[in-house]
Amino acid sequence: MEDLVLKLRLRQDECPKRPYGWKPGMDEQEAWRAAQGDWRASRKRVAACERVIVLNPDSEVVCVVSISKVRKIAGSARIRISGSVQKRSPLLGRTMVVNWSRNPVAYR
Repeated sequence: MEDLVLKLRLRQDECPKRPYGWKPGMDEQEAWRAAQGDWRASRKRVAACERVIVLNPDSEVVCVVSISKVRKIAGSARIRISGSVQKRSPLLGRTMVVNWSRNPVAYR
């Protein structure tokens, strides 16, 4: 089974609508909330994934989430992912090798 990898960018605080993005010092729950946007990804492929691995801008694992639900956003090519944070995952703190593409969504 694949994992979905989401790489957060640094937070842009001038966007008052919703605080997406990484901010140093975030805990796992805050990192997951920051990653819970509407993602452009294949609903079918993400639904086949077991978990989401959230990375900070330095590619360090800051949160691991068990996927419980993936739903398509009506009238959009985007999806929204629901799940629960895996406390004390052995992946936390590890650095992952990811591609240098601007696309923050990857699979491993």
